[in-house]
Amino acid sequence: MTNFARIINSVAVDVSSAPAKQFHPSIAAEFVEVPATVVPGSRLVDGEWVAPGVVEAPASPEVGNMAPTSPEFMLLFTLAERVAIRSARPTDPVVDDILQMVEDPRLTFVELASASVIEAVQYLTLGDSPLVAPERAARILQGLPPLPAT
Repeated sequence: MTNFARIINSVAVDVSSAPAKQFHPSIAAEFVEVPATVVPGSRLVDGEWVAPGVVEAPASPEVGNMAPTSPEFMLLFTLAERVAIRSARPTDPVVDDILQMVEDPRLTFVELASASVIEAVQYLTLGDSPLVAPERAARILQGLPPLPAT
């Protein structure tokens, strides 16, 4: 099976076998053919695809694939990550959009498995100075709070 990915800053942000059927034509046009092993979050490093880091943690009734409230979602980030994200807001329209969505009072929960939430969290891992480390993004998307500092 042939896979295609939409790549932003050397990261596969969306992966699909039929982007023309799943995405608006303007977005579908951004997809390129990739190996079948590429998954969302994979990074292209020196011409090789590297799978995203996955943090394995046992699910419990308190964590896992829950749909947290907006404040609970923000508490999945460390204090330093929250400060960095809010500091980037004035100069990064994507970060501003993410925060506007999370802060909207009509938002009753954040669906961690939603493609738009995954894309937003993965965006925070991009660039020369990521706001969130890729392994932390995996933990956030699992609904797991930060590990205690050692």
